[in-house]
Amino acid sequence: MTKGATMRKAEIVSEIINAWDPAGLLAGGAPSNEYDIEIDRISNMFHPELVETELAKIIHTVFNDSLAMKLSLLQCLKCAFRMLEELRSTD
Repeated sequence: MTKGATMRKAEIVSEIINAWDPAGLLAGGAPSNEYDIEIDRISNMFHPELVETELAKIIHTVFNDSLAMKLSLLQCLKCAFRMLEELRSTD
């Protein structure tokens, strides 16, 4: 994967996670980089060969580990679909 593709991948993950704002932190006034640790972890495991359910489990695990959040797997799956759709459309 090229440097540009890696940056685009991180941008996609960041855009979708921040729009989702799973903990409501951004809506509460937190800085825009609030989820950077989680975004980096997800981005590092994120690739186009993943299926949506695998990516949803990654998102779920990352937020559970980082913020002790029990997110809805359905919400994680919605994010996974969006991420993979956008990543695949840039290839």
